[in-house]
Amino acid sequence: MKGLIHSELLKFFTLRMWWISALVLAGSAAIASAWHAWQFTMYTGSFEHYMSAYTIPMEDFSADTLAQLRANYESLGTPDNLGVTMYNSGQSIALLVVALLGVLIVTGEHQYRTLTSTFLFEPRRDRVIAAKLVTVVLIASGMWLVTKVISLGIGAVALSAQGVGTQLDNPSVVGAVMLNLLAFNLWAIFGFALGVLVQRQTAAIVTLAIVYFLTSVVVLVVFNVLHDLGYTGQWVSNLPVVFPGVASEVMVKPVDLRPTLPDQWVGGVVLGGYAVVAGTLGTLLLKRRDVV
Repeated sequence: MKGLIHSELLKFFTLRMWWISALVLAGSAAIASAWHAWQFTMYTGSFEHYMSAYTIPMEDFSADTLAQLRANYESLGTPDNLGVTMYNSGQSIALLVVALLGVLIVTGEHQYRTLTSTFLFEPRRDRVIAAKLVTVVLIASGMWLVTKVISLGIGAVALSAQGVGTQLDNPSVVGAVMLNLLAFNLWAIFGFALGVLVQRQTAAIVTLAIVYFLTSVVVLVVFNVLHDLGYTGQWVSNLPVVFPGVASEVMVKPVDLRPTLPDQWVGGVVLGGYAVVAGTLGTLLLKRRDVV
């Protein structure tokens, strides 16, 4: 098995995509961390300082609007939120990138027709598939480490400068960072399975981008509109978590930072369920499908 995993890693690192992805992840983490570091100055100051970012004078806001803005200011400025947001900076782009790498690990084999030789070398497909899945997890974990080196470095300095400490001894923050690692791995497995289902590389990449965009950005916009239209039942808050993009966000956010959404474990179960189902389906197809 070690030989197969080593072979899979060698094949992956022959692609330029690995260092391009690492640079994209490092850059997005750095930019997002720097943005959050600047943004946090608004939350660690006074409420009046926070309101100075608005072009409308404070006295022109209604009492209800001011109350809502103050509630946002108080919740977003907690040490938990500052730590979680800073150390998981750039997650939205990062999860898409690692899922893309999962796709490329499979579709690259079809594109360059190396899968046949792999199965000839090791006819027991179960071992080959297991080696590929382990490789996917190792690569996703490595990419997670790249983002954490950047975000932890910038975040620790920025948070200390704001007087709230690094928050690295805060269980909620540490838990969110580790759950972020789980999200990386689950999305990479999901990408791997999608690459098995959609063998053409371009089609698989486009499909992944559409699925990711629809289940994160579009879903949240739709449910926010429903909320604004008066649909304020608990189902409006809970239903978005059934989509993998939203489940990722729920999983890494402590419950006190998003009281209207389900618990973290719900997001983890949903995202894990997608990964297990997709991974199982991809494994079964790869075991039985003829390759050329």
